[in-house]
Amino acid sequence: MGEDDGPGSDTLDRDVVAAQGGHRANFMRREASDTARSTAGGARDAPEPAGHDVRKGTVRRLNRPPAAFRSGFAGIPNGPPRHRQDTLGSLPHCAPRCVPRCAPGVRPAGRRISPATPPLPLPHLVSMNLRRPTSSVLCTPASVRAPAGSCTVQRDAESAQRRLYESLPDGVLVVDEHGVIVFANGSAAMLLGAADAARLIGLTVDALLAPSPAAGPSLCRAFAGNGGRPEVLELECMRLDGVGCVIEASVSQTEFDGRPARQALLRDATERRMKQTLAARTRDVLETMADGAPLDAVLRRICTSIERMLGGSARCGITLLDPERRRLHAMVSGTLPAAYCEAVHGLEIGPSGGACGAAVFFDRRVIVEDIDTDPICSTSRAHAANHGLRACWATPLRDADGRVAGSFAVYHDSPQRPGEAELDVVDAFVRLAEEAMRRTALRERMRRDRVRHESVLQAVGAAVLVFRGDWKLSGWNAGAQRLLGLDDSGLAALDAQRLLAGAVGEDGTPLRHDDSPIDRCVTTRAPQRDRVLGLLGGDGRRRWVTVNVQPVPASHDDPDDDSVVCCLADVTEIKVAQQRLEQLARTDVLTGLPNRLFLQAETARLVAAAGREGGGLGMLMMDLDGFKHVNDTLGHAAGDALLIDVAQRIEGAMDAGDLLARLGGDEFVVLTRGSGGVEALNALARRIAGALATPFDVGATEVFVSAAIGGGVYPQHASTPEALFRCADAAMYRAKRFGRGQVAMFGPDPVAPRINRITIECDLRRALERGEFELHYQPRWRAVDGTMAGVEALIRWRHRDRGLVSPADFVPLAEETGLIVPIGRWVLDEACRQTAAWRAAGVAVPSVAVNVSAAQFSTELFASTVPGLLRRHGIEASDIELEITETVMMRQLDEGEADAIQALRARGLKLLLDDFGTGYSSLSYLQRFPLDGLKIDRSFVARLPHARDSRAIVEAIVGLSRELSIVSIAEGVETEEQAAWLRRAGCNELQGFLYARPMRAAQIVALLATGASALPVFADHA
Repeated sequence: MGEDDGPGSDTLDRDVVAAQGGHRANFMRREASDTARSTAGGARDAPEPAGHDVRKGTVRRLNRPPAAFRSGFAGIPNGPPRHRQDTLGSLPHCAPRCVPRCAPGVRPAGRRISPATPPLPLPHLVSMNLRRPTSSVLCTPASVRAPAGSCTVQRDAESAQRRLYESLPDGVLVVDEHGVIVFANGSAAMLLGAADAARLIGLTVDALLAPSPAAGPSLCRAFAGNGGRPEVLELECMRLDGVGCVIEASVSQTEFDGRPARQALLRDATERRMKQTLAARTRDVLETMADGAPLDAVLRRICTSIERMLGGSARCGITLLDPERRRLHAMVSGTLPAAYCEAVHGLEIGPSGGACGAAVFFDRRVIVEDIDTDPICSTSRAHAANHGLRACWATPLRDADGRVAGSFAVYHDSPQRPGEAELDVVDAFVRLAEEAMRRTALRERMRRDRVRHESVLQAVGAAVLVFRGDWKLSGWNAGAQRLLGLDDSGLAALDAQRLLAGAVGEDGTPLRHDDSPIDRCVTTRAPQRDRVLGLLGGDGRRRWVTVNVQPVPASHDDPDDDSVVCCLADVTEIKVAQQRLEQLARTDVLTGLPNRLFLQAETARLVAAAGREGGGLGMLMMDLDGFKHVNDTLGHAAGDALLIDVAQRIEGAMDAGDLLARLGGDEFVVLTRGSGGVEALNALARRIAGALATPFDVGATEVFVSAAIGGGVYPQHASTPEALFRCADAAMYRAKRFGRGQVAMFGPDPVAPRINRITIECDLRRALERGEFELHYQPRWRAVDGTMAGVEALIRWRHRDRGLVSPADFVPLAEETGLIVPIGRWVLDEACRQTAAWRAAGVAVPSVAVNVSAAQFSTELFASTVPGLLRRHGIEASDIELEITETVMMRQLDEGEADAIQALRARGLKLLLDDFGTGYSSLSYLQRFPLDGLKIDRSFVARLPHARDSRAIVEAIVGLSRELSIVSIAEGVETEEQAAWLRRAGCNELQGFLYARPMRAAQIVALLATGASALPVFADHA
């Protein structure tokens, strides 16, 4: 303080430079000559404390600090100072509005700072202009100087300054004018490798921040006088613990303990410098790759780069897996001893194969902090000890396919463990090494591809020609010489115009210049695919080739390349064979006549022409009678000769312009043009039949052949080609029904049955969904006493349009199409349901017999279907009888079927053999198949009692049943004479229209309610 300075003209002088992330917060020095005046209403007129001569005055505020900064000093009281311990509000000489509020971490008045108080964010330190805007001060509580005699205020300000320094996250050093450290915060001690801040007090800057071998500017120079200007330096130094580091120091003037000083804010810039260095090293390696250096040179550059970055004793080596993927081969290294690399060459990977072998084996990074003690290094410990290696950090390397290909290892001559920053550096160079390996593998693959493509190009049979944009030939392969018959000199003089001179298209028309595939590709740069051209050779012969032209993509070396690659494949033989195949595809090989394919196309063409011109068309379809017998007796060669003769005789009977075709086998078709109608077509058919009536000489044998001939006329019978074929075919089958050698023209009858069959099949598939099936039941009666022995369930189809459809019309169709299986399952389920209903109602129906087709008969039927239905409907197995046919009986039962049948028969289920005597004649199945009854077919019963053979057969069946102890049942009993004879013959049960027709379930109930016995019942219950 100068002599002119009085109590009323104190000077506020603070300097603290806060630096974080390379940014500085500078505050302008302020000087106030007027006394402070309060801005709060109640405090403005408060009395001033005794012993102070504070002049009234004003403070001019030039810049208003930000709200975040002002809020920190909200606790400073206004008005006259009140001396309070550890407060910043007891500044009698400073107007409250001049003092910025404390940032977080600086204790406001009346508030104690605890260790948990958050540190001061450096961006909240802002510049403020007070009286002299040209001077720089840092507005901290420690910079507030008290008037003379105010020791308490001075101590409070200094205490606040120290607390502010301690709260900063960055290191703070305060140095006196001799370069001796007078203050250091905890962050500075941690940054500089000291145990605590007290270790730094009294040291000189030169002793503390000893420069490293590559040190840059000196911090001592920054602490020397520099005209009061702040300065920011980046220093490479050695910490007290011997660890190198990079420090960013922001140096500026300040006042500490009432004396001028220099303060420095320190920040650790080691990580930033490392990232910068890493980026530079990475660029250097990538440039080496881009220059096309070999892989070992790139990897060696990587090794030396990481060694320089990690510094100290770091040494790097890269090993690669052998092709068998069992051993590591030392490839390159930086400063690793060559003898050590040779010693570990061929080291086997595994849990004890050293850090490198274990990293490859486990496919993860392996850190060996001390090679002498780690069991992983048991096989390589001696080699490492011989060369002074004590620590190793190994990381797996991966190839382009993601497989482990080797290891990247960093060695040290002392035990140590890597930090996060060092591992980041290692990972960065590992990625560079993997990228170098991938690029090398890619270059090698491209080289092999070029060699392979060149070999393929020369070995390929097709001609490959390279034309420039001016149509000149610039390259060719050996196939071009073979195809074009030219040597190298002849090809050198060839251009596209000469190549395509005299060329024709696939249809034989001359090739236009603007239609040339080479010209199109050159002009449009669009590929031309699969153009078939006929090139005229030098010998005058035409060769057919497939032309494919592809533009050559522009390259980096030649961006204006307009060349095209033309590939010519010789397809002359293929073209000839194709023409032959087309002829064969439309011609019958045996007779030389047009075949079905040609006939269909020609029929369609003639029908279309007749439709346009109003003409007619006739078709005769014929099938030879007895031709199979000729093949079977005389052989196929004789049959082929006969077909050729038949074709010649038919052609002889045809009119000019008619077409004869062979459909296949012994079927022929004649197609006639004209409007003669049915009469002319019928006359032609009669002529052909007459021509075939004369015997044929086949070898030494005379053969008589006739044909069934059917005809149809367009547009009288059909309006489309397909309909005309159907009409002629239907007429031919109608002729066959008339006998050998017959002729028939199309009429409504031949097609109607077939159409009806298709319609029935379609409706049959939907009948189950629509619920159109129903069961009728026909009783069986005991011949002895006339009581009911049971009923047989018979399916009926009540069509929604046709009414009741006879089983004879749909059951065979259902068996043929496989629909009998779901239909039979429904019948069995419905019969069980009805039986359960009768049992519940007390209706005494002894049992219900259900027919089972051969398609239904399986292990599943007896093991799961039937038992499941019995359980679901709650009936006994004795309530159901299954009727099977002799087709089922001829099967050999497997073990599962036999066991399932025996299990059901043990529960009372009965098996009846239906239509006995009409199928297979073998009776051996009666011994091995468990049957309970034989049903005599109605064809035998119908001729009783007059036909002697029927009587003998029925008597034999009844006697056989009696001897086998099974029931005999006669079906189709319609007269009293038949019934009487059957009773005398000993037949057990009778069934037929004589007693009852099939009826609904309700009619069965009514029948039993009347007490009906085996008396004739002629009423139609259907």
